[in-house]
Amino acid sequence: HLVTEYQRRSVPRLSLPKTIASKLKILLAEDSVINQKVAINQLRNLGYEADIAANGKEVLEAIARVKYDLILMDCQMPELDGYDTTRQIRQLDNPNCDIAIVAMTANAMKEDRAKCLNTGMDDYLSKPIRKDDLAAKLAEWEETILQKNATLHQTEAECQGYLDTASANINKNISKNASGDINGNRARQMEE
Repeated sequence: HLVTEYQRRSVPRLSLPKTIASKLKILLAEDSVINQKVAINQLRNLGYEADIAANGKEVLEAIARVKYDLILMDCQMPELDGYDTTRQIRQLDNPNCDIAIVAMTANAMKEDRAKCLNTGMDDYLSKPIRKDDLAAKLAEWEETILQKNATLHQTEAECQGYLDTASANINKNISKNASGDINGNRARQMEE
């Protein structure tokens, strides 16, 4: 089951200075409660918040309800592992299909990294996750995601500008045609 904000509050917080809070929407996909607590503490101390899913089915349910920017995906989970979950996400017919997915796995061999990337994951962290490695990876992805979002917002604004201009031109032409029709009708009425 998806961990709620109330349940997350029970995770002990370290009293280290907190960095500026990030606006990234993160989903942590991890079945081990101990690993969940460690990851949540690391994320919070780095200025991030995350929702938790304990298996791939919960990941799919969560992304159907919430637009996440990034998933930290454990590869070995019950019910639906990280590899199959990623494959299913990539096959979705909606914007969630291109969400950034960072694999988290204890398998640190070159072949394991290749398997993650070939499955459709975007990046890779080997367990145990070191806080510095997590910080660097999140900073890298946050910059990429924020640039992508800025480009999307700029494109949306440009499209809206084109639509506004087109709408104004259409309304102007309708007004012209309507007044032309009225003047034309008056002229015809006067002739009759």
